[in-house]
Amino acid sequence: MKNAAIKDQLLQLPDDKIYCETNHMFIKTFFDVVVQEFPKVKVIILRRYLPRVLKSFIELGYFSERNRHWKSWMSSPNAATAAIPCIDVDQNLDQWDLSIAYLIDIEARAKRFQQEYPEINTYEVRLETLNNFTNVESLFEQLNITLTDATKNMYSQKINQRKSIKKIY
Repeated sequence: MKNAAIKDQLLQLPDDKIYCETNHMFIKTFFDVVVQEFPKVKVIILRRYLPRVLKSFIELGYFSERNRHWKSWMSSPNAATAAIPCIDVDQNLDQWDLSIAYLIDIEARAKRFQQEYPEINTYEVRLETLNNFTNVESLFEQLNITLTDATKNMYSQKINQRKSIKKIY
């Protein structure tokens, strides 16, 4: 079921379009389908400075009662699919502990993916390096993607949808 649904969605893309998943759901939920159905896939492991990610999680109220929406997207660091054992059961962990454990697990899942699928090309990229357009050009070159004027225009726009959300929590 999951296989067919994802494959159908991706096959509907025009040949000249590139699908890019930019969140943690890929590594948690459907990477297996993608690598099975699309063996030529390229995976970018996009990393941010973890202390900033942790700060953002806390500000957004993830793993707390202040924000009820996080449960739709975040898995327990004790999930059956976790790549690394958590330090304790969820009930014994506070927001900080759960957030840190979650981030460690996501990092471990990325490493596990690279070990289990060595035939898949992975590119480890620091988000901060993409603030320099030369690094964007280099990444596109590695991926055999042609830069366009639209790419350059999009790059020059500053977008942070969570900034206003953080004010709520």
